Order: sequence, then C-alpha cells, then structure tokens
Amino acid sequence: MSHYASYISSLRNATLTRYFTALRALAQIYLVGPGDARELATIIADTDRFQGIFRAEEVYEFAERRADWYVVRRDVERAMYGIGCAVM
Repeated sequence: MSHYASYISSLRNATLTRYFTALRALAQIYLVGPGDARELATIIADTDRFQGIFRAEEVYEFAERRADWYVVRRDVERAMYGIGCAVM
C-alpha cells in the first residue's frame, strides 16, 4: 500500500489522493486482530477517518467480508450498538 500511496501522491491529483487516503484507512479493518473487536467497532463508526467518502454502513459491509467476521461479529455489534446493555 505504501508504494501505491507514493505513486498516487506523485500524480498530484487532489481528488484521487483523497480517495486513496480513505481507501488506505479502509484497509485497516482487515489488519485489526480478532481480539480487538472494540477497536474494529471504533474504526467502523469513525466517519472522520474516511474523510466523508465512506459512510459507516459501507464500512460495516466491508468489515462483513473479513474471513473471521462470524467470530468477531457479536463483539463488534455489542461495542457499536450497545447490544446486551440493560437499563434498570
């Protein structure tokens, strides 16, 4: 990704650089380990990280494509939506 980033920045196209920066940030959801489900939920919900290019729903759809999604899904949804919380 770093080599692609240097190539994209050498093109000096501001729009393309912005899109590629958002794509690099999106790639981070595949690098987070299954033990860090809360961090994954934070990445998915943080819209500023993607500079408004990707919405949280779109990032969630990309996260669903992880090979270990069914392992981390419950923890990610619990961190994002507060599933499992009870108000007394």
